[in-house]
Amino acid sequence: MHEQPVVVLNAVGQPIGPTKKIINEYSRFLGTVAWNPEYAPLNYCEWPSLPTHDKMWMYVQEKYVVHDAGKTWVLTTMNAMWKDWKCRCKRLYYYKYNTYAERWNKRPPIIPDYQFKLLIKYWDAEEVKNESEKNKSNRQVADDFHTMGPTSYATLHEELKQQDPNKEEPSNAKVYITSRKRKLGKSYKTSFDCIFDLICIHCEVIKKPEHSGRVRMYGKGVTKTSLRKVSTNSSYIFPPEFLQNMQSQVMDQVLEANPQLQKLLEANLEVNSVLPDL
Repeated sequence: MHEQPVVVLNAVGQPIGPTKKIINEYSRFLGTVAWNPEYAPLNYCEWPSLPTHDKMWMYVQEKYVVHDAGKTWVLTTMNAMWKDWKCRCKRLYYYKYNTYAERWNKRPPIIPDYQFKLLIKYWDAEEVKNESEKNKSNRQVADDFHTMGPTSYATLHEELKQQDPNKEEPSNAKVYITSRKRKLGKSYKTSFDCIFDLICIHCEVIKKPEHSGRVRMYGKGVTKTSLRKVSTNSSYIFPPEFLQNMQSQVMDQVLEANPQLQKLLEANLEVNSVLPDL
């Protein structure tokens, strides 16, 4: 039987371990769910209106051992992947062709026919076209991109925290600067001077209170409210099943190192074996 990988979360429910490999595999797996028409149908305008959120979360838990605290991050991440998939479909199967007949004949086999019909009808709406042009213009003026590649802000936060002698959380300014580092000889969409100016501005602006909603430099699924709820005594969140298994392993090691205790337990004597919480 295939053993489910365990996902370790940080204090706000984002995956940070146990290894980068598992994190990357976890993220790619979520992408397959977000592209699945059964779990994430495309015939809905907005992600919150999908009635399958709980179904997706249950499926994720079937494949990975992850604490319930990770549900918000999972759904937020799949929301972004779902939107990206819908955008890609529009580019490849809508903009690429001029007529309904061409689009229908070249429709992607992965999307059910009834969903694709509704998508074409939705994209043909004049109001949707105007909104799309507005969003396209807004994206073209964006120039503040990170250079971390597939590395998440949560992983970067953890790496910077472990590098700190006192294991303190990195400042937002430090995360911003690190996430915008550039490699010599590699070309980027924006110039270094532009990024340097943005860093200087950001280091000043970042000290001011954040606007409502997601906070900067923390990645998906993090809000001011979730940060306020973080306990100062807890940095990591483990699945209960994982902790129970660890406790069982520790108990086995204790009994192996103490044969007399093992004999007492086997004799059914009233002996309380107490292990500290992990």
